[in-house]
Amino acid sequence: MGAGHVEEGEEVVAIAALEQGAAEFAQLVRQTWHGISVLLRHPVLRLLALSASLNNLILSAALALDVVFLNQVVGVTAGLVGFLLAAGAVGALIGAWLAPRLTRALGSGRTAVLAVPVAAPFMFLIPLTGDGWRVALIALGHIAISIGITVFNIMQVTYRQQVCPPELLSRMAAMFRWAVWGAAPLGATAGGALAASVGVRDTLWILAGALMVVAPLLLCSPLRRMRDFDENPSVGTLKRC
Repeated sequence: MGAGHVEEGEEVVAIAALEQGAAEFAQLVRQTWHGISVLLRHPVLRLLALSASLNNLILSAALALDVVFLNQVVGVTAGLVGFLLAAGAVGALIGAWLAPRLTRALGSGRTAVLAVPVAAPFMFLIPLTGDGWRVALIALGHIAISIGITVFNIMQVTYRQQVCPPELLSRMAAMFRWAVWGAAPLGATAGGALAASVGVRDTLWILAGALMVVAPLLLCSPLRRMRDFDENPSVGTLKRC
């Protein structure tokens, strides 16, 4: 008799746990869908996510080829390869230092729109890399691109934090991370496949041209008319959940 009650009690607990798990999963699905729908409806956020995703797609394709390009095409030693590629980190530091200064001088909206288009032409320095002094061109290209991407990333995160209520921030951040970093393996795979087909240097030329095409994407958003993020009331902040 006592054993029967124990078994019934365990079944009740198990059913309650399943129901709670199902409810939590349903809530997670609703919250995820709400984050996606908010992102897709907002005229600035959806283009920020698309721009960041395309930038990362192209840059991941290029980064996947850098070591092969320097070592096998240009003929750089392994130690120098590491030194040249580390230049991108210098660019990121410069970009972080420049971001607040550019915001004060140009405005946050203009800085977000111009950051990547201004840096994009420097990507053509990468396939121009060659023997002698020209080996430094890849470092200069990486520094310039890292500056532009870092400034852009700071601006887009600032905008998200400004327009999203606190309860939406984590979902919006997750949507952006999925869109942006989910593009990285696709870009690396595509870059490798294209390089196997047309060659590493030609692929880098193609990728530089592709970045020039997608870089001005934010000119299609309301940001092009805004000096600062809070200057366009028609875009506005997102409603609370």
